[in-house]
Amino acid sequence: MNLLTVSNDRPAESCLEISTFPCCLKIQTVPRCLHMPTPEPSPKRRPFRVYTTRDLGAAIRHYRTDAGLTQREFADRVGLHRSYLSELESGRTTEALERIMACFQELGLTLLVTPVETP
Repeated sequence: MNLLTVSNDRPAESCLEISTFPCCLKIQTVPRCLHMPTPEPSPKRRPFRVYTTRDLGAAIRHYRTDAGLTQREFADRVGLHRSYLSELESGRTTEALERIMACFQELGLTLLVTPVETP
C-alpha cells in the first residue's frame, strides 16, 4: 500500500511529485531521499537522542572531547567539580536528573542534543 499520493489519488512515483511546504525543506531528516540531496552529518557533530541520564553523559563526553577539552578544563569552564563531571559522563545519575528525565518521559518526550550551528 502506497501512502504517498498526488492529485486524483494516483500513487506518487517519486518524492519529487509530493508537494512540500518551504519550511519543511529545512528540516533534517533521517531517511535519505534518492532524488534530493541530504547532507551527511559529520560523525563528530551528530545529534544525540537522550532517553536516560547515561545518554546525557555520553553526549556531554562526546561533545567535550570533540571540542578538545579535558574534563578538568571543561569542569572549570562550567563551574563543576571534575569528579562530578566524570560521574555525569559515566552515566551516574542524581535525583535531580532522574526527576527531569521522569518529567520528559511522562510527557512522552525525549531530548535531542544537537550542536548549535555557527554562521
